[in-house]
Order: sequence, then structure tokens, then C-alpha cells
Amino acid sequence: METLNVSKKHIVPEVSVITTQPVEQAQKLKQALEGQNIAFYSMPMIRTEAYKMNDSIRNTLKKLNRYSHLIFTSKNGVNAFFQLLNEAGVSFPENIKTAVIGQTTASTLKKLHRKADFVNPGQTSVEFLDALQNGLINKKDKVLMALGNLAPTRMQEQLSKITTVDRLNVYQTIGLTDYDDKMMQNIRDDRYGLLVFSSPSAFQNFYQFYKIEKSIAPLRIVSIGKITTQAIQNITGAQIYTAREAGVSGLKNEIIHYFKNKIK
Repeated sequence: METLNVSKKHIVPEVSVITTQPVEQAQKLKQALEGQNIAFYSMPMIRTEAYKMNDSIRNTLKKLNRYSHLIFTSKNGVNAFFQLLNEAGVSFPENIKTAVIGQTTASTLKKLHRKADFVNPGQTSVEFLDALQNGLINKKDKVLMALGNLAPTRMQEQLSKITTVDRLNVYQTIGLTDYDDKMMQNIRDDRYGLLVFSSPSAFQNFYQFYKIEKSIAPLRIVSIGKITTQAIQNITGAQIYTAREAGVSGLKNEIIHYFKNKIK
């Protein structure tokens, strides 16, 4: 089956995926699904961008050497942090240890700086927090977390119980309003295969437009992980398939598994 582009055709096959991911992530999923006879559509609901430099960010970056650990939870955080660091004209202090969630974040850090000192073997913030609390961070340390504006506060709050923690928001998530009306109507009319969501913010932005018109069709969703799944369940009773592995491979496997079972 030919891979279709949402802007060119609006009759969605039953064996199809509509992803709401940012463009870069959508492209990676599209490549992963090539050869699987699954029609692919991209309808981005969010995008991310680094914050513009301001006095608060600049002052934090100029005092980086006061921190013992720098924590990243996503590649977006890594990219935005080093973009801002370059704008501030600040060198990265060699004494700071870095800790990251997942191999994608680790690879991004290695490309822009150096190999991470600690890579969480799991992929969730809960697993990451457990590792940090059990020996990686102690009360003598001072931690800086480079995050997005929508990142939860739980990790910061928990780590603050054992050490000093500062948060620096380095990127923001922006909800998009320019989406394909006909594609959205296909979803309301249950003329699609699966929807893909990789973050709570993407679903929240999608749902505010989806719910404008009533639909009796249940949403069929592949979610990238438990946090996104929980966020969706808090809003609506969708039929959700949660990826059992992190990242693109987890989404790919869940999508393929769904259609194989459906076609039997």
C-alpha cells in the first residue's frame, strides 16, 4: 500500500495510522513502518522550541559551575539547553556530571557534548527518579534540571527532599491550531485505523478540537507510554494500546501487532 500524505487525499483506509507527533518524530515513525502496508498520515498537534534568551536563563547558565549534576529527561531539553548555552557564550564546566533518561537523550547529549555519566536503563521518570534517589544523588550535591515548560514537578519535588534542586525551563511546547479539518472529520466518523500520541500535551490539544462536534465513535489510540496513556484516560474512555517498549520501536511494534490481530 502506498504511503499517503494527509494534504493530498482524505479517504483514509482502514489499515492506517494518523500520528499527532511533531514533524521530526512523525518522520521517524513513518520510516520505521515502511514496507508494512500501513497508510501513514501526519497531523501534528504540537511543536517544541527553545526559549528565547532572557536574564534569568543567562544568569543560571553563567553560574553552571555551582552545580554538581545536570539532568535531562528528553532530547528536546538537551538541544535547547546547548542552544541557549551557545547563545550565552558559556563553556560547559567539566566537573558537572550528567544524567539522562533513555538512549535517544543520551545520543543527543553525546553528539552535542560528551557521553552521559548516567543513562537510566528504563525509560520512565519513575524509574529514573528511583535510580537518582538510590545512590546517584546525595545531600551534598546541587542539581540543575533542564526541562520543558510542561514537564511535571514530581521529580524536582522528590529530589528536593535529599538535595538542592533548581529547575531551568529551556524549551516550550506549543499547541498547533492549523490542522486538516477533513482528516479530523474522518476521525469523528470512525474512518481511520489508529491514532498515535507521544505526549499528554498532544492529546490535550487534539481533543479540544475533536470534541467541538459530537462523535459516537470510540477513539483507537497507540500511546508511547504509561504517562501519556494515563493522561488520555483522565480525559476520555478511548481504546488505548500502550507501547511496551520506549520510543519509535515500541510504537511500531504495537501498531503492527494491532493490525495483524485485526486482519486475522
